[in-house]
Amino acid sequence: AAAAREAVEAAATLLQVRPDFAHAQARLMPRPGAFVERLLALEVGQVPAAARPRLRRFLGSAAEEGQCEATPPAAEASTAVAVALRGWVCALLRHEAAALEVEMA
Repeated sequence: AAAAREAVEAAATLLQVRPDFAHAQARLMPRPGAFVERLLALEVGQVPAAARPRLRRFLGSAAEEGQCEATPPAAEASTAVAVALRGWVCALLRHEAAALEVEMA
């Protein structure tokens, strides 16, 4: 499904793996559980600055408006993995925004 492909490509961007679906799938999922382990090990401060625009494209207009929500548009709702990853990416972006606010205060 397109939503799953987009979710894997977004995760690849976060994890600094070439965001090509086939390449990312091979690199991020070499064995059961490897993908989840990499996601859990990611430190928020490790998110590359270049990944942010790609993540915002993944989330669509909601991210641009500062209303990042974990619930994707209806066309994407069929893929549980995409929904979960979307929520995770939203949480990362919220954390980053909060850290910037603290830094500015």
